[in-house]
Amino acid sequence: MNPIRNQQTLPAQADPHVVPPRMIALLGGLILLSLVLAATARLTGVGATRIAEPVGGIHVDLRFEDLPGGGIRVVDVAAVLPPQVVQPASDGFIRVALRSLARERTAAGASADTPFRLGRLDNGRLWLRDLATGRLLYLDAYGADNAKSFGKLLATVNGNPGS
Repeated sequence: MNPIRNQQTLPAQADPHVVPPRMIALLGGLILLSLVLAATARLTGVGATRIAEPVGGIHVDLRFEDLPGGGIRVVDVAAVLPPQVVQPASDGFIRVALRSLARERTAAGASADTPFRLGRLDNGRLWLRDLATGRLLYLDAYGADNAKSFGKLLATVNGNPGS
């Protein structure tokens, strides 16, 4: 028996570095579809999450000033509330939230002198709006204890206790 005659010819191995044209076309189509869907969502608002504007309740406009030694003075712009001081190493969430909003103000080129608006809805939910950038934070989304840090600042507005 002739070994060459019984030998089966093996198909040529495909080059592992070559991507089939059909695969390239499918991936290109997937990328194009993703871009079209993202643009459609952006232009029409379909699938967008919107934060409802706070309606009702109370609010005050506050200015936060850094103090020597790490404290923060909280000043009510309308002078309804007495000035308060957030002591160093306390109420860390207030510091983190304000630092984040201050960074956004700097990036937007907004004034650091514009106050923040802190409010409590009729249902007790607390919110903070940066009047310079328009950014709105619902503080209960960060946990009840963190919201209470800001709630203490509203403790005397209209005789309502802070949350």
